[in-house]
Amino acid sequence: MSRIGLAALLFGCMIWAQSQAATADSPALAVGNTARADQLQIQIRQALEQLRLDDADALGEQLRELAAAEQQPLWLATADYYAGVAARRGGQTERALAYFESSLKLRQQHDDKPGQVASLNALATLHRRAGSLYQALDEHTRALQLAREVGVAEGIAGSLAKIGRIYAELDDLNPSADYYRQALDALDPDEVIERADILCDLGGIYVLQGKLEDAVAAVDQAVQLAEDS
Repeated sequence: MSRIGLAALLFGCMIWAQSQAATADSPALAVGNTARADQLQIQIRQALEQLRLDDADALGEQLRELAAAEQQPLWLATADYYAGVAARRGGQTERALAYFESSLKLRQQHDDKPGQVASLNALATLHRRAGSLYQALDEHTRALQLAREVGVAEGIAGSLAKIGRIYAELDDLNPSADYYRQALDALDPDEVIERADILCDLGGIYVLQGKLEDAVAAVDQAVQLAEDS
């Protein structure tokens, strides 16, 4: 395959993965779950996936009210997390940062380590986009350590892939490829969209390294996953 053909295939692969990417998930609500709280969390995710940001905010306010009524601070942390996702998708970076920082603080206060993984990775993504790569790397690394500590497979794989992206932006390709490969190994086999996304990114790194056969193999795997999903 020519370089031009491979580049076109990589581009199409990444566009597919981005179009299929699920909303960044916040861990299940902690001790004291109620059917209503779970239902609200599902509805918020659906609204975010469909870019109905006003609806997501309104549902988040309902979750805040429920958190206050039942004295559940981790429900408030979840509401803040999703408010941050909505703000980020609406281009309100400073507002998103404030919400993610609030969710992280609450989760630290109440020792919600899976929740901290999600909040740290969300904060790091914003810092990476702002060009604060080393701050983002530190936050993703902290998230990875916590995810490994509590054995959250999705958090481990996601953190590894995000660290790989940071190293790619630092133009440090060998550790970038290594972290992407670790992410693939850590990922649940059923996480098809995430696997395709990581394979696309890894394929791009292989192109930059001049490893065209490896790049083609990675992209072919991603395309096959897309066709099968």
